Amino acid sequence: MRGTRRPPILLTLALCVASSGCAAAQLDLSERQTGAVLTDLSARVEREAGGAKKASDEKPLPKPEPPAPMPAVLALKDALRIAGRQNRDLLSSRED
Repeated sequence: MRGTRRPPILLTLALCVASSGCAAAQLDLSERQTGAVLTDLSARVEREAGGAKKASDEKPLPKPEPPAPMPAVLALKDALRIAGRQNRDLLSSRED
């Protein structure tokens, strides 16, 4: 009876050893592929960041508008004109 039990135990042990070797190989392959993907993504991000930096450096800076002269006494018309130039909502609606 003992002789008939050994082959299944040895077979099970051999399968465990073989599968652990396959798992290690698959893990190594997975780590190499993951490393290649991350290296590719990092290179792409650096290229795109470099292109964006060049584009932003080439864009001319807007020239600041000289401040409007302020008289000692403001007329309503002048006050509205100055306020209109400084109003951010008005500026953004003009840009749209």
